[in-house]
Amino acid sequence: MSDKRPPKFKFLERLADENGVAIAVLNENGDVTAAANDNSICKTLYGSAAFGHRCAADCGTAFGRAEAAGGQVDFTCHAGLRCRAMRVDDRGRPFVAIVGRTFTSVTKYREATERALGGEWRTLPPAELFANVLISGSDEPIEKAAAELERFAPKPEAPILELEPPAPKENVVEARPAATPTAETVEPPDENAITKLIEEFNRRTIDAAEVMPQERKGSITAEAAAVAEFRSLLGRMMELRYKQAAISVVEFIGSRFGIASLVWLERNGDGYKSVAATGEFKGKSIRVRLDLPNEELAERALAGEPIDLREKRAEAGERGLRVFPVMVGSEVRAALGVRVRTGTEMAEKLPEIIARLARAAAPQMEILRLRDEVMRSEAVAAGLRRFNESLRHADSNEFWRSVAESAAEVLRAERVSILTPADSSGELRARSMIGTGVDLSADRNIGGRIARTALESGKPIVAENLADLGIARSPESWNYRTASFISFPIAIGEKRLAVLNVADRADGGW
Repeated sequence: MSDKRPPKFKFLERLADENGVAIAVLNENGDVTAAANDNSICKTLYGSAAFGHRCAADCGTAFGRAEAAGGQVDFTCHAGLRCRAMRVDDRGRPFVAIVGRTFTSVTKYREATERALGGEWRTLPPAELFANVLISGSDEPIEKAAAELERFAPKPEAPILELEPPAPKENVVEARPAATPTAETVEPPDENAITKLIEEFNRRTIDAAEVMPQERKGSITAEAAAVAEFRSLLGRMMELRYKQAAISVVEFIGSRFGIASLVWLERNGDGYKSVAATGEFKGKSIRVRLDLPNEELAERALAGEPIDLREKRAEAGERGLRVFPVMVGSEVRAALGVRVRTGTEMAEKLPEIIARLARAAAPQMEILRLRDEVMRSEAVAAGLRRFNESLRHADSNEFWRSVAESAAEVLRAERVSILTPADSSGELRARSMIGTGVDLSADRNIGGRIARTALESGKPIVAENLADLGIARSPESWNYRTASFISFPIAIGEKRLAVLNVADRADGGW
């Protein structure tokens, strides 16, 4: 089916997509007449009763401000989005084009997520607010898009210069001497010189691809194809959840360049932890520390220079991890880790394009991470509201059941149990169980490995791997998927009431 929209709408969409910005065209009254790739924050805020007037004060007055400024004006709106308003004409009718509506720094975007999590935007639906958020990192994309739109800027009227008409000239006949013909000697062309010129022309106009080495041509073709495919993937990533997008990135790079084991890492405290991985990293919890000053990390990220790490237990010359730090805005927020063996060609000449692809994916990954954070906050709030409501009608057993169900929902855990002291002996018994698959109430020594310690100490126990704590795994018949575990004491003042145990997080992490 052919696209029957007017060419100007197609032009706006192409311009917005190529530069990763939003473009909105408004008339003199501030009404939107056309828009391409619009920022979802703008759509949500402009359409809300609480914030629409603030948007109108920014974008709604852009026509008059651009006119007063002589054609263009730059501004940052109340939502923290960078914009450029510029006067344009369409068939003699005046409009203003607002280009950008993008965050030029991750700091501004993080401020926006904080306003959505617990600030003035918390009543707005997160899924709508963060459906299509734009981060450009600088003003350059705005400037490029605005430069193309300048062809539609109002043309200044040509100045009119009024002069007296010139006086008519009198007919004057000038006498000129007759031209004297001169004879010129014309040399016949040199056939050898012409042949040489033709050969030189042919030599210079040979297609460069014909004389390019085959391996170089193949490399360029492969890189161009990879970039085109990756650009398509980036366009689809905003439809995915954060972890799904991370899996898509590492799987694409791995399959395109024949790398079996990769891991996408996100900043976590003073190190980086795994989000998604392939090959031998898959299903493992990976943490790395990049003990370099922030300035050096940023320089390496900008230059695409990796950092080589070696496993603590690996021998010299064995497997290592090549880590590419990735910047989002002005901060190193993520990294791509690639398994290499020292001394191999892959270790010495890892394609620069891999660093470029990771850098290209970073802004979308950060958007999705923060969007997931907002949505998790909303899910936690909803779970707590339902929990509080259920307590009004709960007896003792129903109360503990409500606690277990709410914990499973909020923490996205497949297995939850609540143990309470049976008597003064300190033995624990199961009061509520979700997803265990076995009847824990029959076990008289339930919780003896971990839960009792948490209850007696009054401190939670969090383990990514029970083996790291020197604790044996549960019986095989209990069928736990992972070795991670949380045991959290529940107390009122000094009275310790129960222990909440959580395991097997739905997404495999903890």
